[in-house]
Formats: sequence, C-alpha cells, structure tokens
Amino acid sequence: MMSGAGLRRTWSHAISAPSASVTWNPHGARMHSIACRTKALSSMTNTRLASLRQSGTSHNWDLSLAASLESLRVSEEQMDIVQKISHTGSWRYNLVTDEIWGSAEGMRIFGYPPIPSSLPISHFVARIAKQEQQRVHQSLQRLMKEGGHYDLEFTVMPADGSPARITHSLATLETDAEGKPLKILGFVQDITQAKLGEERVRQLAFLDPLTALPNRRLLLDRIGQALAAAQRSEDFGAVVYLDLDNFKPLNDQHGHAIGDALLMEVARRLLNCVRSVDTVSRIGGDEFVVLLGDLAIEQAQAAEQANKLAEKIRDALEQPYLLPGGTELERIEHRCSASLGVVLFSKQCQSVEGILKWADAAMYRAKKEGRNRINFMVERRSKQRI
Repeated sequence: MMSGAGLRRTWSHAISAPSASVTWNPHGARMHSIACRTKALSSMTNTRLASLRQSGTSHNWDLSLAASLESLRVSEEQMDIVQKISHTGSWRYNLVTDEIWGSAEGMRIFGYPPIPSSLPISHFVARIAKQEQQRVHQSLQRLMKEGGHYDLEFTVMPADGSPARITHSLATLETDAEGKPLKILGFVQDITQAKLGEERVRQLAFLDPLTALPNRRLLLDRIGQALAAAQRSEDFGAVVYLDLDNFKPLNDQHGHAIGDALLMEVARRLLNCVRSVDTVSRIGGDEFVVLLGDLAIEQAQAAEQANKLAEKIRDALEQPYLLPGGTELERIEHRCSASLGVVLFSKQCQSVEGILKWADAAMYRAKKEGRNRINFMVERRSKQRI
C-alpha cells in the first residue's frame, strides 16, 4: 500500500516510474473501480435530481433518478458487507497527493477508525512490521519499475494496539495514455484466522495433542533426515526408546487427568535432558522416543555419548513427582521409573522403521530384565546397563 514519493520519504530508496502502460487488472482492482464509480455516480445523481426538482421537470425523470440513486446506494452497501465478511479492504494510492484512500475494512485492518478516508502514506508504512518493511518496499519498487502486479503477505501492527495481523495484499499500477503512473490500486485481506487454522491442522498432523511433542509421523520424518545426514557426514546417531514402569497404577487409582499431568511432566524433564539438535517425541500412551543426532564419527565414542545421555534421562525420570490433586492445595507424590532401549545407527542403516523397531525391542528387553535400566544395542549386539 505504498510507493512513489511516499516511499522516497519513508524508505531511503528512490523509485522510478515505468515507461509503458500496464493492462493487468485483477478482480480486486475491478471491485475497487466499481466502488469509485458508485460514489461518483451517487454524487452526480444527487446533483442532477436537485436540479430537476428546482426546474419542475417531469415527475417520471424524478422517479427514475431516485431509483438509480437507491440502486447505487444498495450496491455500495453490498460491497461494504462483502468486504467486512471477507475481511478484505480496498485501497488507492494517489501518486500525486501522496495519500492512500482506504475502504472502511481496509482502515480497520491497519488499526484506524473503520471509516473510508485518506491518510498520508507514512501512516500505513509505520504499521508494517519493521522486519518486513524492506521486503514490501522491494516488491513495490519492482511494481513501479516493471509494471505487472505484486502479490505478497506481510504482518501489520495495528495503530489501535490490537494484536498483530497477517495480511495478504494484491496491487496493480494504473497509468495514463502516455504510460505515466497515476495511482496504485489494491486489496488487502486479513488472513490471520486462516493462518492460525493452518497451524492447528499442522499441529494435529505432526504434534502430540497432550504434550505438544512431535508425534510418530514427525519422528519418522526426523529419523529419515538423520539417516540422510549420516550418509553425508558419517556421524553416528542414536534412538532412545523409553516406556514408563509404574504408570498404569497411577491412572487406575487417581484417574486419567493425573496420568496426563505425569506425562506432561515427563515431557518437560526429557526436554531438559537433551540438546537443542535432538528430538523428543511421544508416540503413544506412556512411550517416548528421543532421537540423538550429530554424535561422534567413531563408534565407541558415539556409544559413550548416547549412553551418557540415556543415563541422564533415566536418573531424571526416577525422581519423585508432585502432581496436582483434587483440590488447589492437594499434591500427589508418585514415583515412576523408566525402561530404556538405545540403538546406535550409522550410514549403513537404511530402514527408518527398522531402527525404531530395533529400539523398541531393546526397551522391552530392559523391561524384562527388571525395569529402571538401559539396554544398549550396537550392530545387533546387545549389552545391558543397570
């Protein structure tokens, strides 16, 4: 929603005008043109109607013009309704006056009173998130130099202090018969809710709804990426598969809400144990998987690194848990250990599912051997850690 003289003042880069007329005319520009013609015709009709009444011209003309005026008024109201429902505002940047006219919805999106009005371009530039102003500037600069249109998303920080809005904007350049720029016409749409909806769908697809940790689907993708990285770097990686040892009695005695509280605390402790490059995942029930990447190139050193972290996890999870009880002050103390299976993998491994099954088998072996212990496997040889 900005370019020309206003851009030269707001941003430090000058913008040169194109030398040829642009014929591209998106649907948004056509709607904006209809709105402008509606207002102009309404004014002309009012003037003409008053003149006819003063001169005593035929009553039929009076009725015809009155009907035309009412039709134009209804069309304008319908357009305002469409823009409000779709959260889409139209705007027009006058390159001569250096002002932007915005529809009621367009003004609302930028945090100004929802009244069709004009403001200096600097008022709109100031509302774009600072980290995105340069990108918007470059798009508009290209529009002025090359013609065509721009189509981009940017964040608006509303003037009224309301939460930031993600917007989608379309704009096109309008020139005179000689190709001289006259104005920029565009639409801006508030797509914040749509973006939030997309994020919720992504979370449902890839994140565990209770702990917000990656789910099995995302974990498998991460393991695949780790295998690909191992092919390039020859570093080892590891998968730690763990299952809580004393979870079911807590659920049976205190209910699923307390069980959920324990699982969320387990997730928090796991995240505190690992590095930022590692992945902590909940794949179902009381089973969690930790993916370790970028371990040493030497197998013995990589095994030592993985085992050290597994011991850190085992120790963290066996510490007492204080969980919320039935009242605000009530706390339930619970002790819960974990059985862990650890598998080291390298570039020779090809199967993502195979690595996970191997780690699962190692975990069940640790549980079978007495629980609260680690079973470590390297190249299908197993050794137990107590």
